[in-house]
This record gives sequence, structure tokens and C-alpha cells, in this order.
Amino acid sequence: MPVDTAIDADAGSCRATAQWLDTVGRDAETTSDRIDAVRRQSAGAWDGTAGDGFRDQARRLGTAGDQVAGNARSAARALADFAGSLDAVQADMARARAVAADAGLPVQGDVIGDPTATTTAQERAFDEASTVASAARVRYAEAQDRLRAGLAGPTGVLDSPGFTWSYRGALVPLATASTLAGAGDAWARVGARYGEEARLWQQALLVGPAAPGASSVNPRARYEEARRLAHRSDAAAASNRRLLFGLQDRPVIGPAIEVSGAAPRLEGAGGLLGRAAPVLRAVPYASLFTTTAGIGVDVAAGRSVESATAKNVTQTAASIATTAGVAALTGLAIAGGPATLVAVGAGFAVSWAIGDHWDTIEGWFT
Repeated sequence: MPVDTAIDADAGSCRATAQWLDTVGRDAETTSDRIDAVRRQSAGAWDGTAGDGFRDQARRLGTAGDQVAGNARSAARALADFAGSLDAVQADMARARAVAADAGLPVQGDVIGDPTATTTAQERAFDEASTVASAARVRYAEAQDRLRAGLAGPTGVLDSPGFTWSYRGALVPLATASTLAGAGDAWARVGARYGEEARLWQQALLVGPAAPGASSVNPRARYEEARRLAHRSDAAAASNRRLLFGLQDRPVIGPAIEVSGAAPRLEGAGGLLGRAAPVLRAVPYASLFTTTAGIGVDVAAGRSVESATAKNVTQTAASIATTAGVAALTGLAIAGGPATLVAVGAGFAVSWAIGDHWDTIEGWFT
């Protein structure tokens, strides 16, 4: 009976995933440290019930971040160990094929055929190749069992609905505040640009009735339009900032909002992280943390690393795209804090809808 030596696994992709998970773990740990630092600093800057509530949420979020970091690194070690076992199994399968080929046995791809001649040499080679392949297959099954045990890993708080809603509930207001702050800054830059344009057209009005070299251009009309757009952009910036109720200027909360809305620069990153850098630079830390925590939750609940990663990355990408799309559609017509809140709400709604129906979505692609 022919011997199949094929192993349906790729050590390279396992190592790449392990490297990415290790990076996820380090980023989660860094974010958790920052949250803990903000929590400690807030003790002397924010009193009352609201301050106590903020510190309680920050404490839970920091603890969850440490757990996510530990889980990601455990999964990375499990995948790296599996990749090493896989290399050994593939080497044994290659040795079995080499033994068969040296004895003149038919070898087509990964399949070793039955002896073509009733010679002792071929029969002995076939038996040896079959024994090597069988032993390698057993070691492969054992490596899969160890990998499943490593990825099934910690259970408890991570696979509980309470934790899911805890980290979501803590990040929603922070993400909303960072989006409002970012929108305010963006509209302020637009207003400054239109203000500069208005200033230039005002100078053109002082020179003469028409702009130099463009007699068909009406400087006054251009000046009025630029001034109008500058005014509306400044109004949109102020509207977004008003909804922050001055939190962006507080000594502790302001930096937390700024950090959560910032994105990693990843200058000089290489390998898989370097290839992903152009995308990651557009993803705020708050979204990266949510994605990392979501992957940890899903893996702890029994979902495969590939499925959990695809699910949470899709949720994050869809949320960011929806928020940006809705914000862009509003334009200057209805731009302002309320429009930003609608965009953020739409982004969260799309993200949670994808999460709630991921098995169906994944089935479509599969």
C-alpha cells in the first residue's frame, strides 16, 4: 500500500504568526503600562466619584491588558514550538522519500509507491520508509495536540462576557474622546488653510480687480468663499471640542486621549511587522488594543488563531472605514461634534454587527 508523506502545515507561516503575536503581546504590555501610569497620576488630579470610577475602569483595563499580553506570548511560544516540531517531521518525511528513491521505489510528489520488483532491497527500503513516515506522523499528531493545548490556554476572565463588555465599555468613551479631539484638530487645520487662502485673495484685492495672470478670476468672490469656508471649519473644530467638556486640557486625561488617538510610527520595522507598517500607522492605539484583546478573548474561548485574527482585524478595519466614511460624507454641510458622534456610533455598530455574525461571514468566504 502506498505511503503518503504529505504534511498539511507550513512552518514559515507558523513562525510569522508567532512573531506577530509576540509583537502584539509587547504592545499590549506597553499600553497596559501607560494606562496604569495614567491611573496613578490621576489620583492627584481628579477627585470625586468620576475620578474614582475612572481609576476603577483603568485598573481593570490594565489588568486585562497584562492578561492579553501573557496570552499572546503564550500562543506565540506554542506556535514557535509547533514550527520546530514541524521542521523535524518534514525532515523525517523527506528522509523516508529519499530512502525509497535510492532503492528504486516509485516516488511521485509526496507519495511513495509500492515496490515494483520483488527484490529484498526494495522491500527492505519500503518497510524502512514506511516506519520512518509512520513515526513522523505520530510525532506530528503529538505536536498538534501540544499546539491545541497551548492555544486553548488560559480560561476564566478572558472568555467571560463580563470581561468582553468591561474592556469594550472602558474603551468606547476613550475612543470617542480621541476621535472628537482628532476631528477638532483636523477641522482647525482645514480652517487655517482656508484662512491663509482668504488672506492671499485679500492681498490680490489690494493689487487690483483681478488676480495677476488670471483675469477671469474674481478675487472678491474667491476671498469671500475662502473666508466662509474658514469660518465653517473653525466652527466645526469648536463644535467637536465642546463635546469634550475641556477633558482634553486636563493634566492626566488629556495625554490619555492623545495617546489613544495616536498611531504607532514603526520606523525601521522589518519582517512581517515592516510589511504591515503602512496599515498599522493608520490604526490608533485604542483600536490596536481592542483588536489584541478581542483576539485573546476569542482564542481563550476556543476559536482558532487564524479565525480570531481575521475576525478582530476585520472588525477594526470596518469600524475605522465606517467612521471615516460617514465623517467624510458629512463634509462642511453638517460637520461638527454631533456629526462626529454619529460617525463613531456607526463605526462601533458595524464592528459589533460583524462580531455578532462572524461565523456566517466567515462561512461565506470559506
